[in-house]
Amino acid sequence: MKFSTSSVIAFAATAASVQAALAADTTLYKVANGECGQATLDSKYATYAEKFAGLKEGTCASQGYTASAGSKSMTVPVLGKITVELFKKPALDSTTASDYVDIVTFDGAKDTTYSFHDLNDPVMGGLSKSTFTVDKNGGFAVFNGTVAIVPSLKAPGFCNAETLNPFAKFADASGKTHLWIKARTTTPDYAGYKISLAADTFNPQFKSFKANFDLKGNDGKTFEWVGIPFVPSFSNDWSAFTGDCDTKDPNGGKQHVCCKTGKEDVCMTEKNKKDFSQVGFWTEGHAGDFHIEIERIGAGGASAPAL
Repeated sequence: MKFSTSSVIAFAATAASVQAALAADTTLYKVANGECGQATLDSKYATYAEKFAGLKEGTCASQGYTASAGSKSMTVPVLGKITVELFKKPALDSTTASDYVDIVTFDGAKDTTYSFHDLNDPVMGGLSKSTFTVDKNGGFAVFNGTVAIVPSLKAPGFCNAETLNPFAKFADASGKTHLWIKARTTTPDYAGYKISLAADTFNPQFKSFKANFDLKGNDGKTFEWVGIPFVPSFSNDWSAFTGDCDTKDPNGGKQHVCCKTGKEDVCMTEKNKKDFSQVGFWTEGHAGDFHIEIERIGAGGASAPAL
């Protein structure tokens, strides 16, 4: 069978128009009260949905809401009624649930919600600045700021956001091998992200266990899990100048020690994992802008939680 030139041209034009129509659609979402609503609209109407309904461009799946929860209709000025597909976060299976425990969340849950406050290097004469806020609708924290060079030290300072009560009681993480952070960032190349866990100390500010982590490659839209082994990643012997355990303080100062095998005195023990009393986020030892959004922190095994 042969096709005429005009038929081929008509087919190509039809295909192109279909592709153009598909490309003209925009998917929008909104998270509220533990659910995510999603709608796909003609792009020319998307701005109205964003303005009047508070929707954002993106998908519920990108926020971790993948379990279908039905649909509902809502009325939007200019557009009229639109159908919104609803999603919830998937439930953990029994195996994963037994292996993972939340330590801190930002969704208002009674047992895992804590107040945080900022403590930056201006207390040491530095110029760094940051804010730590909670998006209550989205259920995540936003740590944003700039680590600057401390003039007197000629080295990068720090920004720190930590739980307000230094002697709070957190979930028991004994028996777990990894700390898990679910986060996203618009500054994936920033190299100074750290997290601290204080336990069994009267000096949580400087004798907490601290570890580095990164979100290299994150697209800034998708929350992803970052796993940090409790051993050997965490050490409670770190430099106040760099935040790291493998550096020596200036002017002939102390050489700090990292955990290597789990037997060193600086390593986290099972008792420490039961006694967490403060959690802190740090940006330290590297100058630059940073922006990170954290959904939750927990403890589990070597595999990322299905949450």
